[in-house]
Amino acid sequence: MIKVCIIGAAGRLGSILTDAIRETQDLVISYLIVDEQSKSLGQKNQNLTYTHYIENPDEVDIIIDFSTRESALLHLQTAIKYNKPYVIGTTGFSDIELNIIKSAAKEIPIMHSHNFSYGIAVLKKVLEVTCKALDESFDIEILETHHRNKLDSPSGTAINLFNTIKHNNPRYYPVTDERYQGEKRKMREVGIMSQRGGNICGEHEIRFISDHEEIYLGHKAFDRKIFALGAIKAARWLIGKPGGLYEFEEIL
Repeated sequence: MIKVCIIGAAGRLGSILTDAIRETQDLVISYLIVDEQSKSLGQKNQNLTYTHYIENPDEVDIIIDFSTRESALLHLQTAIKYNKPYVIGTTGFSDIELNIIKSAAKEIPIMHSHNFSYGIAVLKKVLEVTCKALDESFDIEILETHHRNKLDSPSGTAINLFNTIKHNNPRYYPVTDERYQGEKRKMREVGIMSQRGGNICGEHEIRFISDHEEIYLGHKAFDRKIFALGAIKAARWLIGKPGGLYEFEEIL
């Protein structure tokens, strides 16, 4: 059995992940970690008690984090200390914080993804093929839509989709919502627009528009369990890997 420590266990995705792991046959939860200020600290969840630290590292094979930036970076040091693989689903890191994660990956295997949806991973592969097949006569637009409480904008997934486009053509550059102030669209710009409302799990659209036709790529998450299931796939895959920073698409 793979022994899993969940960081951010009382949060929305952490709770879904807890339930999803309990439905598996090969994973077992050893620790449910929350912040010291959490109302859940000390409370029971079936046979486990919410705690704020790992008491016995031998009871952990891998750590999965769906917490906050600050918490993820704090527990990253714990993962390094105990030499544990680390799956990070937290988003919104600054460039400096991302460099901290990259440095940590020299010592332990880390998979950091803005979106653990298997469908998004497939979408990125399709996007790569599309970008290679089309020339610059196609304008490119990205639209992402999420629930009203999402803090980062554009979403990490939207930025990641743009990076896939830019990887195939480095001359493209991003333009966010505040554009078109009396100016027409420029060549090679990629519009990235954000919408927030309701309880939408996540929707991403990429439109390739020419004078004569449009190609549309998209993905909709119907519920948040897909992110938990993806994190479980990532955990199984990451066990036994050498130190390094891995992408979710590598499990395809």
